[in-house]
Amino acid sequence: MRFTDDALRRGLYGIAKVLEGVVLVQKGIPSKPEVLSAWSNFRQEIEPLMK
Repeated sequence: MRFTDDALRRGLYGIAKVLEGVVLVQKGIPSKPEVLSAWSNFRQEIEPLMK
């Protein structure tokens, strides 16, 4: 989760797809709004498990 958040913040990677608990990040691509929304929803689901 930290890697993905940091990579998105720095603009190095984009999220290509979120599907059934798998997040595919790819270097040098922009994230589409619907994929960012799926990441946000998934992140909220797993965040409590990370504590």
